[in-house]
Amino acid sequence: MATPEENYEWFKENLLFLAQEHEGQYVVIKDKAMIGFYPTFDAAFRTTLKTEKPGTFIVQLCTMDESKIMRVFHSRAWRIATPLDFL
Repeated sequence: MATPEENYEWFKENLLFLAQEHEGQYVVIKDKAMIGFYPTFDAAFRTTLKTEKPGTFIVQLCTMDESKIMRVFHSRAWRIATPLDFL
């Protein structure tokens, strides 16, 4: 099983493709593979929790705009947040 850091590295390595194909969508990544794409973080996280345990996947915004991406760590879940998450 890939760690959150390994999944994030996979995300960075594949960001160009992901952003070209899915700009503005949220991707769920587990074990260095895409599980699905969703229009919002909430939809991605809640839908994935129905089949996966917290902390076993990450949710990322597919964008090349680095100002919209920042790391957020949680004890049982890990993801990249957008500035909108802090409003």
